[in-house]
Amino acid sequence: MASLTATHMQRVFTSRHIKFIVGNKGTCYTISEAALDRICPDGSFAYYLDFHKRHRGHHTGMPQIESPKLSDTVTWDVVDEDVFVRLMEYAYRGDYSVPALQKLDDKASLNHEMHCLDSRLAIRGDQCPNIASFFFELGKQFQEEAMKPFSHPNQSASVAFIDDIKQTDRVGHNEVFLCHIKLYQLAEDFRIRSLENLCEERLMKSLLFFPHHEVAIDDLFKVVAFVREQNMEHIRGILLDFFVIEFPNLRTYPEFSELIMGDARFGLEFIERLPGGLHSQWQA
Repeated sequence: MASLTATHMQRVFTSRHIKFIVGNKGTCYTISEAALDRICPDGSFAYYLDFHKRHRGHHTGMPQIESPKLSDTVTWDVVDEDVFVRLMEYAYRGDYSVPALQKLDDKASLNHEMHCLDSRLAIRGDQCPNIASFFFELGKQFQEEAMKPFSHPNQSASVAFIDDIKQTDRVGHNEVFLCHIKLYQLAEDFRIRSLENLCEERLMKSLLFFPHHEVAIDDLFKVVAFVREQNMEHIRGILLDFFVIEFPNLRTYPEFSELIMGDARFGLEFIERLPGGLHSQWQA
């Protein structure tokens, strides 16, 4: 999705402006309708803004219309303010910012540090016998999907995002994962397919490149809990694939057993994806 052209910029300044009341603090934003139309070519934004009706989405909650007049006011009290800001970043410039990880001075506290999935996939598959090769092949498939070329609005921004997530002395992965996931929710509600694709791509890259130290893994389990609570089927499937690939490394964490045993559906689907030997062993 390209940045605004001169023609689009002129439309932004001349089109109707919509007042958004966002988040639990009720922060007010004024947004150009032309910018909204750019990201919803099917008119889904116009539908919710121009008709005097209430509608709530299956995830984040659609806007509640207070007035159908030209100066429409839309209340999004259930949408996080930072998610709304990133949606508007995408509307105006075709990209969105990603939270930067925080540097941890005491790296010694990151015990049980492990390499990211991407670096471990550098091992040749024929060096991994039997069951181990199964996880290697799944990992390569995940890697290929994550690195599949999408239409990047900003190549340099994508490179900077990956460089940040790779750093081993950083924390705050929960905010990065949830940034992509929550924005995906909103994009899914409004059928903004290009943004859905971008969020999915960046989530998969985050999973592929983040270092597996204990703080980051703890954040990962928090993210899984959020996705389960929100009933996000597609994102849940991505996380399930990742957990199957990383089973040899994640099985030592007590949170892993709690997840598999505590969520019957997740656990069953997880077990069914394991190779035969591990499948019967886990069921036993």
